[in-house]
Amino acid sequence: MTRFLAALLFIGLVLAAGSPRASAQISDFKIGIGLSAAWINGDNPARDFLFPDVLQGSPTDSIVYLPGGSLDGLQPGIGLHARFALGDSSMFRLMLGVDYLFYRGTWRIPLETGAVYLEHKVDMPTGVIGGEFVVRRLTPFVNLYSAVELRASYLHSGFFNWEFKDLDGSLIQSREATTAKASAFRMGAALRVGLEGEFESNIFVDTSIGYGAVNLLGRDDVRGQLLTSNPSQFETEESVVGNILFSLMLMYRI
Repeated sequence: MTRFLAALLFIGLVLAAGSPRASAQISDFKIGIGLSAAWINGDNPARDFLFPDVLQGSPTDSIVYLPGGSLDGLQPGIGLHARFALGDSSMFRLMLGVDYLFYRGTWRIPLETGAVYLEHKVDMPTGVIGGEFVVRRLTPFVNLYSAVELRASYLHSGFFNWEFKDLDGSLIQSREATTAKASAFRMGAALRVGLEGEFESNIFVDTSIGYGAVNLLGRDDVRGQLLTSNPSQFETEESVVGNILFSLMLMYRI
C-alpha cells in the first residue's frame, strides 16, 4: 500500500508537469521532506488503556471495560510533500504528498515476579492532496497560509510486542503477535494553518498545525473502533478519530 501511495504521488507530479498547458501555468515548484505527527484528541477509545480492567478492577455484570489502544500522546511520522503554484500568482497553491505515521502505545502490568510490557503498533501511510492559500505575506521571505486537505489512509494490521522481565529488568521471554483486527482503508480531511520561510536561496522551512479526521468516510461498525487493539462484542460502532496534526518540513524550490 505504501508503494501504491508513492506511485500515485509520482503519477500526479508527472501528469502535472508533463502537460503543456499545465507547464505554462505551474510555477514555484517545491519538494520537501520532514516530520509529520498526529495527536489523537477527545475521548476516543484509541487513547484508552490496553487493559483497563487491570487498573480499575475486574468487570462486573453492570460494568464492561473495553480494551483500548494506549495510543495517547504525540505519534511521530515522516512526510514527503510537493507543492506548486497555479499561474503567475503564488497566492494559491496545490500540494500532493504522503505522510507515514507510526502509532505506538505501551502498557506495563506489574507482577510479583516482575512485569509484563506490552507495545501496540499500527502503521498508517496516508496520501494527501490539498489546496493552500497565502493569507498574508509577513515579510518578503515569510508567508502565513491556510490549507484544506483530503487524506486517504491505509491502516496496517496492528502488532503486539510482548515482553516479560524479572524484578532486575532482565528479559525472560518476548513475543510479537498480530492483532485480531484487519487492515482498513479510510477517507478523511484536515484544515491547517502554517508558516513558510525562505532562509537560503531556494531553501525553505515550513511548519504547520491543523486538525483533521481520519475516518470521515468508510467507517465499519462491524469491525469496531478503528485503532483499538482487539475486537470486542461490545464495540458496536466505529467512532470518528480526530487528530491534531503537526508538521515541520525542509523544502527545496526546483
